[in-house]
Amino acid sequence: MSLLSTSGVDLVFSGHIHIFNESIHDGVRYVITGGAGAGICATSEGGLYHYINVTLQRSGLTMSVVPLNPPILDRGTITIRGTSETMTISLEDLAKLTSTSGSSSFQNQYGNWGGQGDYKGVRVADLLDMVGGMTTNALLSVTAFDGYEERYSYWNVYPNDSWHVIQGDMIIAYEFNWTTVPTWSDGPRIVMLAPDGGYSNDDCLATSSPGLGFHVYPSAGALWVRYVLLLEVIPR
Repeated sequence: MSLLSTSGVDLVFSGHIHIFNESIHDGVRYVITGGAGAGICATSEGGLYHYINVTLQRSGLTMSVVPLNPPILDRGTITIRGTSETMTISLEDLAKLTSTSGSSSFQNQYGNWGGQGDYKGVRVADLLDMVGGMTTNALLSVTAFDGYEERYSYWNVYPNDSWHVIQGDMIIAYEFNWTTVPTWSDGPRIVMLAPDGGYSNDDCLATSSPGLGFHVYPSAGALWVRYVLLLEVIPR
């Protein structure tokens, strides 16, 4: 901000925080616009889905906030696609399968902890076994409703003893603190049920194969994909 204020910058647009906010610091106008579709952080002023319409003319710049209706997330089913078989399962049927539960949480790239609580779901390994499993050199792609994708190695899905003691079971959680989807707004979600109750950035590094996970984005939380829509085995 010091660099911006001494370099003749008039206006800064940024995202990340899921709100609308406008402020002035050292003569620079800062606008946060983070209302494009993910969960909103605030319910008071600024807590709305929106985009910003900006018009630049010789006479100056005008800016208006255009409200949007909250997105409707289709979280009723999950598709599981193996190398030769595809299955679509409803969340009601998912809840009838053998469940796994435990307490866990994750660290973000800044070292802050989030997601602390009790989770219940189904092991991803059990779901993939229903469509033929995966080989040790294959990848698992997990795609969210909003298009976010994360990839995992065989050893995340089927962890050996040395990885399991760090990561724990990888599950699709449909319940958080005894609240189920859709009332639980972040689910269905990938969760690492770390045995010590916390999947840290160091844990993520220790359980990330080359070119995946922490090596792509240094955050344990990035592996906890929300709004899961598709699991897909990718042969290599």
